[in-house]
Amino acid sequence: MIVYLGLFFWGLSMGSFLNVLIYRLEESEDSADDGEKSKILKSIAVGRSHCRQCKKQIDWYDNIPLLSFIILRGKCRNCGQKISWQYPFVELMTGILFVAVYSLSIDGLRFTVDNVVYLIGLLIIFSGLWAIFVYDFKHYIIPNKILYPLILVVIALNLFTLSAVHYSFWDLVISFSVPLFFLSLIIISRGNWMGMGDVKLALFMALFLSWPNVLVATLASFWLGTIASLPLLLMGKKGLKSQIPFGPFLIAGTLIAFFWGDEIIRWYLRLGYD
Repeated sequence: MIVYLGLFFWGLSMGSFLNVLIYRLEESEDSADDGEKSKILKSIAVGRSHCRQCKKQIDWYDNIPLLSFIILRGKCRNCGQKISWQYPFVELMTGILFVAVYSLSIDGLRFTVDNVVYLIGLLIIFSGLWAIFVYDFKHYIIPNKILYPLILVVIALNLFTLSAVHYSFWDLVISFSVPLFFLSLIIISRGNWMGMGDVKLALFMALFLSWPNVLVATLASFWLGTIASLPLLLMGKKGLKSQIPFGPFLIAGTLIAFFWGDEIIRWYLRLGYD
């Protein structure tokens, strides 16, 4: 129980950082000056949080993840500006995500150096994916500044603890057919169906999941995308040519494949023998 609580509160703190990361990336994208962009991005690590309306720096006691939002009733103490529900939502979901990652991948195993490093690597990866999920959902952009470091993390994680992902060389080679498939969709549609961000995210999925779980993730993402889009099409809120961010569905598919991909594959193979 102590481990679960510790991970949950760690996740809340990481969620607070992810909110800062998302907000500062938004600010940097809105800035036309390269020097200002660089200054904003550097502030991710060293800058103090401030109200988006009155620009006043937020005191530490008003910056406690989740709790401060409740105490302040979702408003800035200084100017009364409403605080976006994104902030507590991202914090809460990151806390739940940390507990889920531990419970579904590490719980019950010994606390060896390899297992601890593997857990930390997974928490970093899923934190980054969650940030991409939120950012792409809001802006229809998969930020390279988050995705590229995640690719490096998963490569480093696989090199450090080879038992973390069970695949052969040929499994890895075959898994690259997924980003190539996405790239072919871009070429065929001339960029109307998806963007290069989706291709790069698919490359990450290939490295992280390998074959055949990357196929499970891809199929799950298309199914989820279809299920989510159909009601919008039927209600007329979206048209066939409307833009819909696909990154969140790819990330949801990645989570499904990572945690339950082997069970899904075994279930599918058993269908052929029933």
